[in-house]
Amino acid sequence: MMKFHHRLMLLISSILIISFVTLGIIIHASITYVLSEKHEQALATDARSYIYLVQDNEIDKVKEIVKQQNIDLLITKMIKRCLVVAN
Repeated sequence: MMKFHHRLMLLISSILIISFVTLGIIIHASITYVLSEKHEQALATDARSYIYLVQDNEIDKVKEIVKQQNIDLLITKMIKRCLVVAN
């Protein structure tokens, strides 16, 4: 039979451990979210700069950047179309 103060210590330590695990999960999730948002913003900025270079007909600069950074770049031409939805 456990004494009262032993049960109380077990309960308090269990609550403390669960709290730290929960805090770790929350911190991990928030850090992952922030890092993925920053990475997405960086990719959008890079894509915008590549688009501007292609529009300015500076294909050689784009090829040089792609070679230096060792990335794959696919450039497609956007065709604007009118979408008609029939009711």
